Amino acid sequence: MPFAQPVLMAWNFVGHSREAIAAAQRDWEAGNPRFGAVDGSTRRLVAPPLPWIGH
Repeated sequence: MPFAQPVLMAWNFVGHSREAIAAAQRDWEAGNPRFGAVDGSTRRLVAPPLPWIGH
């Protein structure tokens, strides 16, 4: 069954809006526990800039 609204993706973030993806990226960068941890990992990947935000 298709989604009721478009799905966007940027890097490893998926959401229904750019705002949702930007919030997920902020949470990722802040180490929010919503993303969990990988056992044995000592390095966290750095997310690239979002393509619609000028840097």
